[in-house]
Amino acid sequence: QLDLMCYFFGKVRNVTGMAVNQAGLYEADDMVTGAILFENNIIFSGTWCFNTAAGLSTDHCEIIGSEGKISFSVFDNRTISVSVNGVSSVYTYDALQHVQQPMIERTVQYFLNEIPNPCSAEDGVEVMRLIDEITK
Repeated sequence: QLDLMCYFFGKVRNVTGMAVNQAGLYEADDMVTGAILFENNIIFSGTWCFNTAAGLSTDHCEIIGSEGKISFSVFDNRTISVSVNGVSSVYTYDALQHVQQPMIERTVQYFLNEIPNPCSAEDGVEVMRLIDEITK
């Protein structure tokens, strides 16, 4: 999700966050919240809760702008909702058998010298830096 936001909005100026272990079911933090300020003054806010009751978890991303909003799920849903100047549309698509399949295919093609690198090491390092800053 963070790499998608970087793809959409560009370079990060500032990042902060908090992470705690609320449920105490295991050692890892299970509640995380983060904020990112991108260089173009777009602010991202995210919350990840890994201790929700069965059946209550959601995967929801909403991007709100001056003329409307777009809502979608990164991993679960098969719809994209778009509202522009008060006019709403819903786009439905078939579920992917494996949501990561297109990236895996492009990575294999890269290692076979068939296409340019679909994701640089620098992109991966930046996402890991964001995760570290948000969860520190």
